[in-house]
Amino acid sequence: MRPRVRFASALALGLCLAFSAACAGRAPLDGTAPDQAAGSGLPPDYSAAHPAAHPGTLLDGHGEVLSEAAFMEAAARADLVLLGESHASPCDHVQQARLIRLMAEAGNPPAVGLEMIPVTLQPQLDRINAGEVALDEIEEFLGWSDVWGYPFAAYRPVFEAARDLDLPLFGLNVPFDVIRSISREGLFGLTPEERALVPLPVIEPAPAQMEKLREVFAMHGRPEADPERFSRFVLAQSLWDTAMAVNALVAHKATGRPVAVVTGGGHVEFGHGIARRAAYFAPAARVLTVMPWRGRTGQGVPEGFADVLYVCPSSQRTRLGLLLVQEEGGPVVVEEVVPGSVAERAGLLPGDVVVEAAKEPVTALGDLHTAGMRAARENAPLSLVVERTDEAGVSRIAVELTRPRADE
Repeated sequence: MRPRVRFASALALGLCLAFSAACAGRAPLDGTAPDQAAGSGLPPDYSAAHPAAHPGTLLDGHGEVLSEAAFMEAAARADLVLLGESHASPCDHVQQARLIRLMAEAGNPPAVGLEMIPVTLQPQLDRINAGEVALDEIEEFLGWSDVWGYPFAAYRPVFEAARDLDLPLFGLNVPFDVIRSISREGLFGLTPEERALVPLPVIEPAPAQMEKLREVFAMHGRPEADPERFSRFVLAQSLWDTAMAVNALVAHKATGRPVAVVTGGGHVEFGHGIARRAAYFAPAARVLTVMPWRGRTGQGVPEGFADVLYVCPSSQRTRLGLLLVQEEGGPVVVEEVVPGSVAERAGLLPGDVVVEAAKEPVTALGDLHTAGMRAARENAPLSLVVERTDEAGVSRIAVELTRPRADE
């Protein structure tokens, strides 16, 4: 059985001692200092004909095709490898599992850190690590549906990779109840038990991340209209990033392995989230950031977006029973409808193209997310307009998706 690791915030104070002062910053892909890495970015005619448009292709931070060997070499030099994702994208989780396998193949098998699992469930993860829980039993054993809002099936490839390669799993986050308490009342609203789970200090966002948080908050309210609520929102997001950074570093120190951190892309992109907090607690820690890339036509990789990218089409699996996919800047398409779901009862079919949601045009998956959130807040059906092509040609069909009642 693997040794258990007690995650205590006090350990964060000594993390810098775990790293040599001779090595610092991110792990560049070519062995040079970060500002010496070469790359010309994506060409202006970047499209499906470009090799980088194929799902699974790896790119460097400038948009140039990257070999698996180059990724393995860079990952072997890193202490933390942050594997960003869109939670609802099955392709992203398949690629995360693939990159974890490549890290192991490079000769330095990682520990796997999970945003989805709070540190309070580490005893359960220890039993999984010891092989006491079958792969098919993990979902129920962890109470997955209670701790994470996305299907376990999407994350199964990551757990399969860990099981196949005997990689230890670590929970990285504070429980959702703590985040909710902070969002409502701030740190002073926590019980003593909850406060013991909070790493101190909680590192505030950089200005660029703060602007991103303002955009996210604006989907639910205006920051300037409710500054106290926005401040608590920022605190909760900062705690999320700080806790993952601290606990990933603790897992690295405890195991002597690099840690592959499976987490949402918002905690990885531009180094604003976990990487910035890790640098505070362990300035010499080497961090490699990895993000999904959707490959939109004519759009290059923003400067500093990530060190490595993996190509996946935009996709989203909704709780209403839809798998939605958006290929390289194209329309949002229904790829799968779950039998017996709200979407099936509404009459949606694979191949339908979503053109409107809540009477607003749909040009990206984010438009659907925004419309769905608004409908949920208003406890109203989500109205969609789809285009359907059949033997009679192309027709427009209006549907309403009504969430089932709790007692149904």
